[in-house]
Amino acid sequence: MKRLLMIVVAAGGLAANAGAVPAAASTSPGFVVTMFSDPGDYIGAGAPQEFDASNATFGGSLSASGLSLDVSGGTSGSDYWFDIAPAPGDTFALGYFPGAQRTPFRTSGHPGLDISGDGRGCNEDSGAFEVRDLAFSGSTITRLDLLYEQHCEGGVPALFGQVQIGEPQPASVIVSSSSVTWPALSLGGAGTPTPVYVRNRGTATVSASAATITGSDASMFSILNDNCSSHSLAPGASCAVYVGFKPSARGPRSAQLRLPLGTRTRTVQLDGLVSPGSTGLSMQSDPGDYIGQGATYHFTPANAIISLRGGLSGVEMNVDASDGEFWTVDLDPAQGEILAPGMKYPNATRYPFNGSGNGLSVYGDGRGCNTLTGSFKVIEANFSAVDNSLQNFKATFTQHCEGGSAALTGTVKYAYSPVTGAPPGVSGFQSAASGKKVTLTWTNPSTQYYSYTVVRLQRGNPVDPMAFTGTEELSGTGNAVTVGGLVSGAAYTATAFTVDAYGNVGAAQALMFTAP
Repeated sequence: MKRLLMIVVAAGGLAANAGAVPAAASTSPGFVVTMFSDPGDYIGAGAPQEFDASNATFGGSLSASGLSLDVSGGTSGSDYWFDIAPAPGDTFALGYFPGAQRTPFRTSGHPGLDISGDGRGCNEDSGAFEVRDLAFSGSTITRLDLLYEQHCEGGVPALFGQVQIGEPQPASVIVSSSSVTWPALSLGGAGTPTPVYVRNRGTATVSASAATITGSDASMFSILNDNCSSHSLAPGASCAVYVGFKPSARGPRSAQLRLPLGTRTRTVQLDGLVSPGSTGLSMQSDPGDYIGQGATYHFTPANAIISLRGGLSGVEMNVDASDGEFWTVDLDPAQGEILAPGMKYPNATRYPFNGSGNGLSVYGDGRGCNTLTGSFKVIEANFSAVDNSLQNFKATFTQHCEGGSAALTGTVKYAYSPVTGAPPGVSGFQSAASGKKVTLTWTNPSTQYYSYTVVRLQRGNPVDPMAFTGTEELSGTGNAVTVGGLVSGAAYTATAFTVDAYGNVGAAQALMFTAP
């Protein structure tokens, strides 16, 4: 059933009868929405999409208590619905909002995120969104910059992108993204290639020079295809630059894509979080073992999509390999016990038919045991003190199928690291104004595993600042950075994060200041 639309936006900009949402200025496209879809993501079906005032129609409602946006057309001629809201009883604010649930069914303390369309929707979803810019007229949103990440049915593949409403676009050129934030990766993985579209909506030709990537982690980002370079974009013409992210080290990583367009260079912030520790499944099958067929297996994020779900009372790892194999490992402690480091779990039988005893089941590639015996041992198991979710895990297992002597042995790792605690933060974080600029200074910790410091900047007093929210001001071992381009009299929050050699991120050290 078509949803009732409270505002209408036409391809030329906001319609005159848009009501509470003000008409866009000539330098603003009104709405720009991007959708990037990982392979295996059900909603986006693995295809990038972009909607703006030149190729799509828009409708919906924009209020402090929720965003409902219908976008139709775009680069794929599709129709999608965005239903995004703060936690029940709250209103939109600047900052980062994790722990999202499907919007109509979200519970207390959880924001809502529900993106569906083209005949597809999630029964359950999870994810997060970040509000980088926000303005109201009364209770109606007039300006919004929101980055989102949605996972359908608890899966690893993500739908991610940006919603911009009323954000200025200099001159008459639309650049589809001001920021791209890739979902967290394990070292060895690679982010989904994302296009940045450039569209000339003006009346004069715009020249485009070669795009470049700069910044502290520029080597981890790449331009995969630049079909804007050395082009002259006639009125109505478009081009795209495809960007990739393949990290070579753990921790939050950042760079900037620079697009020379006419007399201006447009900058797109590039961010990616590389998860701490190692994730993977390794298995060795004896001759005669039915499940492994006597072979050796080694799956990592470089050759498989790996997910692990569960908690204190048991975990399940699923491996969707690039060669088409699919494997599952179930580790289930006996009734009344929990997964704990250093603990052995003997006399395991086939899960989920293990009754009150230990349960184990390793199957895949079309093969499984009818009955089995075995054991497993937990090396590392760290759980969140907030919701008991699994943070770090490592275990070994031995399985015998159908009472045979041949064994399948293996190791399960999820964000496993010798060090899992957060490193100490910076000290002496302070600001000093000089002219129209502000210099931030601090002292880095001298602990053994300290690697580098990330400093991010955001307007106002944002909720839950993270090492990938806001804009990057520094990523390195320095102890000072000077910030310019500030709005005089505006409030800002600078946040410093330390990162250790294993990719663990320290607690935020926040500092508020007023721009001179």
